[in-house]
Amino acid sequence: MVATEFAAPFAASKIATALQFRKRNRPGLPDAVDTAYGSADLKVSAVGGTAININSGRATVQAALYELSGGPLNLPVPANNTGSVRTDFAVLTYDDSHDPGVYARVLPGLALTQNEAGVWDFPLATWQKTAAGAIQNMVDLRAFRGSPVVPCTSTARPRNPTRGMLAYEADTDRVIKWTGTEWEVLNEDTGWVTITPNGANAVAWTNNVVSRVRRKNGRVHLRIAVTRLSAYGDLNLSDADGSVVFTLAAEFRPTVEEIGFGFHSRSPVCVRAERGGGVRLFPITDPITKGRTVQASMSWLVG
Repeated sequence: MVATEFAAPFAASKIATALQFRKRNRPGLPDAVDTAYGSADLKVSAVGGTAININSGRATVQAALYELSGGPLNLPVPANNTGSVRTDFAVLTYDDSHDPGVYARVLPGLALTQNEAGVWDFPLATWQKTAAGAIQNMVDLRAFRGSPVVPCTSTARPRNPTRGMLAYEADTDRVIKWTGTEWEVLNEDTGWVTITPNGANAVAWTNNVVSRVRRKNGRVHLRIAVTRLSAYGDLNLSDADGSVVFTLAAEFRPTVEEIGFGFHSRSPVCVRAERGGGVRLFPITDPITKGRTVQASMSWLVG
């Protein structure tokens, strides 16, 4: 066998066949209904037990355009004479020997054909055809046109997004998804952020080594190590309001109050992360005496 090379389109070698066009364009044009997720375009519905309707719409099948207008298109569903439940499909079939080259049909009890150099079925729906004649358990199989990941910022997100659209926030380094009603964070990482006492009672505390917080993919982790300063005395059990050591930035704050625990010496300490950002310490069994260091860590979900 002699090795041969082919490249197109050029002056001496053009794309001249449907198969060449298909090979060239299929990798960048996956089979899909040409609309956003949730649309009724090309949706299949049963008409009694004898037929289906396919709504108007447009699709790409093996890089070729298919368009159905003036719908719905009504297709008969053959009777089931097998004596048992039959699995059927509604498909758009690519066949360059057919006119039109892409057309809708019913596959009664037949498997999909997907030949990259020949006939190719793009499924729209499947159902069960009972021996008694009913169409039941219909499942929508349509794949929809995707949306590119759209660059934006957290303050200038895409307008008129479609469900499933992804966007990348350049200022926050987050990937977000439009759910149909709101933007949902999919991928984010603030990295470790060092914090220093800045809460309402911050003057009574200093960091011991480091305190830090991190938000990653909707989860916040807080790790603190703070020492009670001698000049401000003990934090006693009678101090009902505890002591607010930190105020967290808005992106780290819980939506409800979260409780964690730590210790000083061998005594437990309650840590409360508050919706307003406060990180409040409460001694549980023994006062936090001056010079003592409190170590604690806790996590919570946000978003």
